[in-house]
Amino acid sequence: MVSWSHLMGIGIGGFVGSILRFLLSSLITNSSASVFPYATLMVNVIGSLFMGILFVIFSYHTNSEFLQLGLMTGLLGALTTFSTFSVEVVTLLQEQLWGYALTYILGNVLLSIFCCYLGMSLTQWVYQRLSLF
Repeated sequence: MVSWSHLMGIGIGGFVGSILRFLLSSLITNSSASVFPYATLMVNVIGSLFMGILFVIFSYHTNSEFLQLGLMTGLLGALTTFSTFSVEVVTLLQEQLWGYALTYILGNVLLSIFCCYLGMSLTQWVYQRLSLF
């Protein structure tokens, strides 16, 4: 059942995540003169890493739906961006930058999946070493 508490958690997390995405994107874009969309790649990869970490943490500690929804759905949902990724791929294709487009597509998909797996694996490893579950 969806409650106002759930919606508030998602909203607060989304507010923070969208601002973080803007700041990170601005920082990365300003430091790179390349046509390659590094900023979106970085926020998607970083978001996937943290999604993997939080997925494991909340798998074992499910006592705060507010926090789980706020961090995973709100913050990381707003930080990462599939729609911007899609626009950037289409733009690269329209500019006939086929190599950049393919590299960008594979980079986003493979690096994001790898980082999610890495986050999950490292968190499980830490939990096992510290006997947290």
